[in-house]
Amino acid sequence: MVTTLLIIHGLVAVVLLGGLTHQAAAACWPAKSKTSLVASFRSVTGARKAARADQGRQAELAAAIERATVVPLETARAATEALDAAGRLRGLVWEMVASDFETGYLLLQTGFRGAMANAAINLPELSGDTRSRLDGEYQNLLAHRPVS
Repeated sequence: MVTTLLIIHGLVAVVLLGGLTHQAAAACWPAKSKTSLVASFRSVTGARKAARADQGRQAELAAAIERATVVPLETARAATEALDAAGRLRGLVWEMVASDFETGYLLLQTGFRGAMANAAINLPELSGDTRSRLDGEYQNLLAHRPVS
């Protein structure tokens, strides 16, 4: 039992460290994936410049803002799933690693809150069905957010 928990602890630590490293790398190097947080942010800034220069490119800006809202909502959804799983495992954690587990749990909560803040900042710029759909997803995630 202890060995299993230590392995799980090690895997969670590797995942969290990998996530932090990935975010640092994403901020320093150009994004190649159009679905990354950095790529979605860059697409909004590029589309804003293009829309200022040519009013006919407003659809491009709307699509970029939609992507920049969807990506953090997906991140928040993943964090919610991980927090739910961690909540179920909390009672199984060996007391010698409980502080490490709690640190990981708090980092997941922070990731959830940061992703929700990123989505919230973009929602007012959306309109119509897109705004209704994404606002609904946002509200659903808020209503089901995990609590410590």
